[in-house]
Amino acid sequence: MQNRYHRQELVLGKAAQQLLNKARVTIVGAGALGTVAAELLLRAGVTNLTIIDRDIIELSNLQRQTLYTESDIKQAKTSTIKNKLLQINKKANITTHLTHLNKFNIKNTIKTTNESKPDIILDCTDNIQTRLLLDIFRIKHNIPIIFASAIQTKGTVALLTNYENTKTTLNSFLPQNAQGQTCSQVGVLNTTTSTIASMQVTFTIKHLTNQSEDIQNKLFIQDIWESSINKFNLKPTKKETLEYPDLQRIQRFCSSYFQILPDTNTSIDLKQLNKQLEDSTLNKNNTILTTKNHHKIFQDKRALIKAKDKKEAKIIYSKIIGN
Repeated sequence: MQNRYHRQELVLGKAAQQLLNKARVTIVGAGALGTVAAELLLRAGVTNLTIIDRDIIELSNLQRQTLYTESDIKQAKTSTIKNKLLQINKKANITTHLTHLNKFNIKNTIKTTNESKPDIILDCTDNIQTRLLLDIFRIKHNIPIIFASAIQTKGTVALLTNYENTKTTLNSFLPQNAQGQTCSQVGVLNTTTSTIASMQVTFTIKHLTNQSEDIQNKLFIQDIWESSINKFNLKPTKKETLEYPDLQRIQRFCSSYFQILPDTNTSIDLKQLNKQLEDSTLNKNNTILTTKNHHKIFQDKRALIKAKDKKEAKIIYSKIIGN
């Protein structure tokens, strides 16, 4: 009988492979970094994956977000990536959450009980607020995390662990008031995101197999165009507070959409709402409702509203869902 992981065991050994098979990994973000990371981890034997993402698939994603194809456009990234991963390993345990991670739902979304607590979290997001949220969460619950980012031809990776002894935080290399550029503003090569995600997965494998001492609490910066990589020791920073960042109820996305969040962790009956609206449609999983004006409503009462400004977005949201 063939062994799926034979070639990898020749490098890592059978004991290390068993550690990977038993590991639990949570990936936040199913975009350019998250799709590559999820696929590589699953193929490496990490079959217990939780994937969290808030978005739908767009045409511009296909340049770098592997696993997605043209037939997946307008579908939720979470349900799509789960289906694609199960085609790679039908016995995998894939849990997904179509939600915007925030201070109200993070405790229920990323479980911290002994039976379900992740061994490591991969930050594959593209916004500062979620990164700060994850940084505080991993400190509170003593969960290692690997931050990764990629833009243009450059990317960064950092494995943060053992906060009590090291006092390393996201602010060790990222200012608290950092805003950051996005791919839609300055662009990115697909080889950049694939390379950085591969490094992130390598760090994950090293950590899960107890071989990560040489990379813990260090910042790696790689420029794939210049073929350069630099490593820096992270300095300790004192967390003055472990309060989660305030929820930004309305944000402008890269496209003409505004994301609007409810005040509390709640849900909505999309089937009932679909009956009330004219010319609206539900996706095949009944998790996203699209109106005739292309506004998108999610089960958690979150919405992507096409509007010219925040004021108009709020008015449209109120008409569809209520205050």
